[in-house]
Amino acid sequence: MNCSFAHFAKRNYGFGLTILPLLLAASFAIVACSGRDNSSDAAPEEAAASGLVQTQTGPRDIVVSGSLVFPNTASLAFESAGVVGEVMVKEGDAVSSGQPLASLDEQSISQLRTAVAGAQLAATTAQANLNSLRLDPNLQIANAELDVANAEVAVDEAQAGLDNLTQRPGINVAGARLAVAQSEIALDRAREQLDDLLKPRQIAISGAEARVAAAKVELDAAQEAYDDIKDGSYPEETLRDARNGVSFATNAFEAASRGRADAQAAAQNALMQAEDAEYLIREQYIALFKFWFGAELTEAELQMTSQEVIDEWGIDLDATFYRFNPDYIDLEPTRDDPNTRWFEPAIWAWLNLHPQFGGVVPTCTDERALARTERCITRELENGYDALDRARDALAAARNNANTTAEQTEDAVAAAEAALSDAQDALEELEDGPDASIVESAEKRLALAHASLQEAEDDLAELTVDIDPLNVALARAALAQSEFAFEEANDALERAEDDALHIERAGKHLELASAALREAETRLDEIQDLVRAQIAATEAELALTQTTLDKAQESLDGAVITSPMDGIVALVSIDVDDPVGVELTVLKVVSTEVVAIEGVIDAAGRPYVDEGANALVNIDSIGDTTLGGSVSYIGSEARTERGVVSYAVRIHVNVPDGITVPVSLSAASAIITGNDTALEYGEQGASDTALSLLRAEAAYVRQGDLW
Repeated sequence: MNCSFAHFAKRNYGFGLTILPLLLAASFAIVACSGRDNSSDAAPEEAAASGLVQTQTGPRDIVVSGSLVFPNTASLAFESAGVVGEVMVKEGDAVSSGQPLASLDEQSISQLRTAVAGAQLAATTAQANLNSLRLDPNLQIANAELDVANAEVAVDEAQAGLDNLTQRPGINVAGARLAVAQSEIALDRAREQLDDLLKPRQIAISGAEARVAAAKVELDAAQEAYDDIKDGSYPEETLRDARNGVSFATNAFEAASRGRADAQAAAQNALMQAEDAEYLIREQYIALFKFWFGAELTEAELQMTSQEVIDEWGIDLDATFYRFNPDYIDLEPTRDDPNTRWFEPAIWAWLNLHPQFGGVVPTCTDERALARTERCITRELENGYDALDRARDALAAARNNANTTAEQTEDAVAAAEAALSDAQDALEELEDGPDASIVESAEKRLALAHASLQEAEDDLAELTVDIDPLNVALARAALAQSEFAFEEANDALERAEDDALHIERAGKHLELASAALREAETRLDEIQDLVRAQIAATEAELALTQTTLDKAQESLDGAVITSPMDGIVALVSIDVDDPVGVELTVLKVVSTEVVAIEGVIDAAGRPYVDEGANALVNIDSIGDTTLGGSVSYIGSEARTERGVVSYAVRIHVNVPDGITVPVSLSAASAIITGNDTALEYGEQGASDTALSLLRAEAAYVRQGDLW
């Protein structure tokens, strides 16, 4: 055995052994050289149990094998879906921070700008609405406050009116009612006295007086009728009225004729518009099926709903429009199947050629919200059929309206024409004048009216001839005086009761004014609450629109990918005209300013390595150049692979100016300068961790040539 520790350490350094096994081996070597009889089976546990507290040696080197990594790597993606318009770099290019790397095409950017403009308009509108609500004073609140002020004025006025009435001298309503009763008794007595004079013939006299009055009325009417026609013609006023009737009927007939023409023209115009709209919508509906399936609808299919057509065809939209549908996966277009209603090459083109197929949703429910880039086939077909159904209903209504309008306007013209004919016939009869029989009849009516009046007057004279006129006159005067006194008493009572009623009304008016004030105050509170709620809702709407605007602006800004740092382009996975999705990594930029090595160290070396420990680094991709570095991370938890216990370690590499580390996969190695203090362990109560590490060192040393 070689007893030189220096020779042993030098010989085993090249194998990457750790210092602790060397120290243990050296210790046993020294014992052997000094003549002690130590067997090869002596274990490190015995050394730990011997009472050693610390083993001291020189710095120890720990070898790490690993791979080159670049911690500062940026994975870049577009912020919105679209089509690539330009790629400005290729892999390996050096780029600077803020440099544009790729952008979407003009169409995609234009759509994003449109979205930003729409979001900006919505945000501006929401801000304007909020500013309007925040006007000081708010118009709604100001009006409510004005209503409250007016109600307060009305309450004050009602209170003043009530006070004015209640402060006036009181009126004796009871005395007024007594006076009315007394005057009513006197009136009854006066009526009785007059009745005593007139009662025997009063009923007959009243009847005779009524007949005299009726005879006079008939005489006046007969005289007027005779005077109108006695010269053989009707009065000019009557003729003028008849001519006005003809003129009015003529105007009504002309207006009905014009109305018929205008109404029928409007109805026909509406019918033509409905027919045009139905034709256009029907063609659009047919075009939808041709767009999605490449097939023309038959007349019978046009009468079905879109779902009935799909069922009739027997097509499973989800299976047919599946990206990996085996029927359409060939590179060559699928041949058309005559047994199906759809055109197979059109389906093949959708699945294999259309750049926006990723946004196609075959079926969807009404509740599903679609993204801006998505299109649902069943929803578009259902909307198209609904529009066609509405257009058909509108066309039927227009046809019915045209027929109804024609019938109604024809009836109106016929009625106006009949009225005109009647008015003309009446005018002709009046212009011809009355014949002799009509004049003779009028003369006889007048003579009869004179005779009737004379007879009625004679009958009345006979009834009144035996009554003393003086007594009747006195009785009637007394009755008139009693009636006057009764009226005066009633007027006084009404005035007294009116004052009491006015007081009651004034009280009611005050109550109503007070209720109106309370209602106005409640309304003011409600409006203030409403305005506050409107402001809160508008603020929420503004926040939502601002968020939408921020997202739209972020998507627009993300339409151009820029480098976030100085570095090297490590990945370019897109070309011009490629469709891209949201947040799909298409570029990677690596910063060469920070270079590291990731590897592992064995369990024996772990206690001697701390973060910050110096290291010498060799990177295969730059040749034999040795670089400096330091430990930036060391794992605290062990991992075992094939029975070997190790710990993860990362070494930060110091790259001097003038040396460029290629951005590629490369093996690397490093030698870490470990601590010069070996594992500490106590006397008989050494920790389990220390013993475990010591056993691991011993087991490792036994595998070498020391033992």
